Amino acid sequence: MSTETLPERTGMCAWCEHENAPDSRFCGDCGRTLVFDVVCPFCGRENPSEDAHCDACAGLIDVSKRGPPKTKNFPKNLNV
Repeated sequence: MSTETLPERTGMCAWCEHENAPDSRFCGDCGRTLVFDVVCPFCGRENPSEDAHCDACAGLIDVSKRGPPKTKNFPKNLNV
């Protein structure tokens, strides 16, 4: 089991390498999260809370540790 974790938050986006303020939660350029707060149960890697699979081992991240699912709002009454 790996104990690899991401380095201390510096504000640097891991995806687009945009430099953000150290206390930023999201990248000002690409919008991805800068906060890695869900640990993969398979390899121990910290992942963004919105990811469904670990970015290191592709293991399924426990969905109970994530926020509510994203749903679409459909109209309740459709007149066809």
